[in-house]
Order: sequence, then structure tokens, then C-alpha cells
Amino acid sequence: MKNVVLNLPYYNCEEFEQRQGEIFKKVLSQVLQQPQSEVPENLTRKQACEYLRISLSSLNNYTKEGYLEAYRVGKNRVIYKKTELDQALRSIENKPKKLKGRK
Repeated sequence: MKNVVLNLPYYNCEEFEQRQGEIFKKVLSQVLQQPQSEVPENLTRKQACEYLRISLSSLNNYTKEGYLEAYRVGKNRVIYKKTELDQALRSIENKPKKLKGRK
């Protein structure tokens, strides 16, 4: 998978939200169109990051905030279930979260 970094100027929060939503929907459609045989059901942290096209710190934050569920296997290994990642993506797509303005 290919990671894409975008540096876009944003003039206000609404413009940022709109562009973020467009980018998210594009990435989501690409992720959901991947052939099922390429992606295993149980994903390591690294595989989950590649599948969702996010960083490890974002994956950890989403897990801590309860958006994603991680399963500990053994002492140091964590896995994510692909079906649950897909379900989380669909629920996020259906219920966009408003960004809070910084103070």
C-alpha cells in the first residue's frame, strides 16, 4: 500500500472539515474495494495501520478512545480484527464527528 501525505492550507475549521471528509471518503472507498483475499482476518498493529492508512500513533489513539478494539495475544502482541475495522470505518462514515476548535 502507498501512503500519501498532503499539506493543504486551511483557512477555517469548516473548510478543513470539508476537505478532511472528502479525503476520508476517498480513502475509505479504496480500502473497502481491496480484494478480500489480500487482507488476513487478524491484523497486527502494523498491518492495521497499513490497512487503514493511518500512523501507529493514530491507531493507538483510536484504540484508547474506544473507536477500535484491540485484542492482546500473549504478553506483547496485539491484533485487530479486519471485520471490526471495516465496521468502525462504516460507522465513522455514517456519523461524521465535528471537530472541536482549539482554544
